[in-house]
Amino acid sequence: DDWILNGQKIWTSGAHHADYGIIVTRSDPAVPKHQGLTFFFLDMKSPGVEVKPIKQISGGRNFNEVFFT
Repeated sequence: DDWILNGQKIWTSGAHHADYGIIVTRSDPAVPKHQGLTFFFLDMKSPGVEVKPIKQISGGRNFNEVFFT
């Protein structure tokens, strides 16, 4: 079986330095909110993972927007 992750996460600190990420996603919307969650350990260099730094007013770029397509 394969999983396809689609979506985005904003204000992810340090994503531009990370080799791997932990993603928690809702995999079964039909069950109560504390159930139906799946954890993924993801290589951040995988196809479809894009990290875009967010430029802060101070000039820093410690936070990122991460896209999963």
